[in-house]
Amino acid sequence: SAAASADAGMVEAILDALAETCPLGPVGELRGAWRRGKWARAVETIASLADALVKRIPGGEHDGFALSLVRTLGARGKRLAGSGGKGQDAVGLGLLALQNIDETMREAELALPEAPEGQLRWLLGDVASAYRFAPLYVLGRLRKETPTDAWVAACLSAIERRAPQAVLAIDLVGAWGAEAAIPPLAAILGDQDNEGLAESAIAALVAIGDPALDTVLDRLGTSEEPELLAGCLEVCRCLPSRRAVEAICRRFE
Repeated sequence: SAAASADAGMVEAILDALAETCPLGPVGELRGAWRRGKWARAVETIASLADALVKRIPGGEHDGFALSLVRTLGARGKRLAGSGGKGQDAVGLGLLALQNIDETMREAELALPEAPEGQLRWLLGDVASAYRFAPLYVLGRLRKETPTDAWVAACLSAIERRAPQAVLAIDLVGAWGAEAAIPPLAAILGDQDNEGLAESAIAALVAIGDPALDTVLDRLGTSEEPELLAGCLEVCRCLPSRRAVEAICRRFE
């Protein structure tokens, strides 16, 4: 069924990610147990992998709930495996908890660049997308910096390429009040392929403030695209001004 295929795809994706940080032997054993429906063996292997990962986390700072859950499932593996579909459910739940522990370990081992320039390169690179929390930490630090023209250009390149980190780049240029970003941000307002980008562009234009209004109002007055018009109107709603009201009235006369 479609649901079974989706579940299998999720499991394989998690196992592929684990293979990058865990010993290949146990991961291969886990993969084989999953495919053969050996649920008890699978949950026991998950518990063993969790213990190995936790030992690699500096200071032992990990999600205690996830580890406790995995260990409990491992201890009850044989009983769960003999209870209808509970064995397969236990493996799925255990894999999600193991994924959480693996992500915590990855983050703990990550050595981020110290200089803001290096942090920006890391944030906009392909590697950052493999982490859940580190990009947000770096984003928070960079938002407080005074950007150079080169920083803004790097962000605009990521935005125009619709790179995986485009949303973070949009957030940065908005936080920096980068007026050079206004035209590309306004162009994204009508992006029908990625609503997340359009919503981020609205927030960034609002953060830039009044300097963004001229471009937004120009788009409002000339565009016939419903999505772009809706985005322009949302920016105007968040940046209320007399000229915005007049432009909107002229547009719909």
